[in-house]
Amino acid sequence: MSKEKIDVFTELAAIDVIAGKYGNGESRRKALGMYYDQVNDRVLEYYRVAHDVIAGKWGEGWNRQLALSGAGYDMETVERLVKELS
Repeated sequence: MSKEKIDVFTELAAIDVIAGKYGNGESRRKALGMYYDQVNDRVLEYYRVAHDVIAGKWGEGWNRQLALSGAGYDMETVERLVKELS
């Protein structure tokens, strides 16, 4: 779980990548340009968090929502990934 502050562009771009809005592979790299690495790192972080949620490391229900939001994660995006990975 990252303690560093994520800039708005990186966060929104990562959410869009997870939603499939940037394609994949070279087309994604080209679309994100110099931001590719930092956005990709955030996407991977979301996947790690989703795996942790599945493993029960973030609690349940409202407590999980508060913990994830407090840590700077978008709940809808985490839930989407949890459903995808489950």
